[in-house]
Amino acid sequence: MTICIATDSFPPHNSGIATHNAYLVKLLQEDGHKVVVLTVDFTRLKSPDAIKEEDGITIITLNESYNSQFRYYSQFIKSGNREAAVWMSLGAAMRKWLLENNATFNFDIIEFSDYGGFGIFLVDTSLAPTVAMCHSMLAQFSQHEFYNPDENLSLIKFLETNSIQHADAVICHSHSNAQDIEKEFNKKAIYATAAWISDSVNPLVNYKNEFLVVGRLNIYKGALIMAEVMNLLQQQHPDIKVVWIGDDSFTAPEGSMVSKYIKKNFPSVWQKNFIWKKGIPRKELLDYINESEVVIIPSKWETFNYVALEAANRKKPMIITKQAGVSSLFIAGKEIILADADDINSIADAMIKLKKDKELVRSLSENVFTGLERSFTKEKFLADRNNAYEVAIQHRKANPSVNPLQVFFNR
Repeated sequence: MTICIATDSFPPHNSGIATHNAYLVKLLQEDGHKVVVLTVDFTRLKSPDAIKEEDGITIITLNESYNSQFRYYSQFIKSGNREAAVWMSLGAAMRKWLLENNATFNFDIIEFSDYGGFGIFLVDTSLAPTVAMCHSMLAQFSQHEFYNPDENLSLIKFLETNSIQHADAVICHSHSNAQDIEKEFNKKAIYATAAWISDSVNPLVNYKNEFLVVGRLNIYKGALIMAEVMNLLQQQHPDIKVVWIGDDSFTAPEGSMVSKYIKKNFPSVWQKNFIWKKGIPRKELLDYINESEVVIIPSKWETFNYVALEAANRKKPMIITKQAGVSSLFIAGKEIILADADDINSIADAMIKLKKDKELVRSLSENVFTGLERSFTKEKFLADRNNAYEVAIQHRKANPSVNPLQVFFNR
């Protein structure tokens, strides 16, 4: 097959979904598919559109095309929650390129990692069948972060709903997210194994930190939960510290910066036993994981969590809340310690236990790696992906006269 991966996140971006997409295209290529990545580099928006070949993969970067679309859409949409003009411009730029180049590449499948609803621009019977990869949606985020309702929020939810409902197939990387998507968007979602390529790592025993959290400092990833946990531990276990690495966000109450909110409301722990460091380059971040003894994923809500795979690959014991989708893919009590984001004592107790019981730390470190090897194999990934692609192709064949994009624009 010739497959187009349409996404806003691809290396050198430093996010978890960008890492996933790098593994995704590599595994598809190794399976004999021709892969074209369609993206925008938001760190270099002044650069012109570009096309390059990298290890047999074609990467199309549509910076100039995106800017042209953004100048148009931003005339009509005020700045606000998650910027609807961004996602409409991304989708419009990708759609234009696909329509102009589809005959050249003759795509069999378009997989888009949807967020913001840009995928609706790619769902068209004049283009290849589409697969929506639901990493996370604003409609889901907005239930767990603090938003002031505005036209951006309502417009993006409208775009997302149409994007998911009209895609030929929808996939999720955790069972809980598949259930959530079906409930939120009334669309059948397929569970599919996340892309993962294990690299050879020798775990260190000279630890820089005992407890580590990696990810954007925001509400749904459990920033306030972790602050409450450390506040609870401070009196009886002042020697227990956690380091959180990740960029800040405006997701605290009233739209304030999370770092400022925690500093104001938890002054006794902020930068003392709750130590925050801004995001760092991927290589340095992986070194940080390697040099920490235990990784905590305190998510209030999360569709997956790619850091869990990076940590498991480095044989790091993990405390994961049941609200993180990735938690169900490991055996609780044997491969991970399962906690509850609604019960801060469960996280605090797990930290105390791992602080004292080094035999448990050793056991978890070996078992979590076994869990990684069991759940995230190349064979499982390819079987699930190829099945989803076939579902999309068959759906399109059964619905040849439907043009969802026209339905969307004619409303």
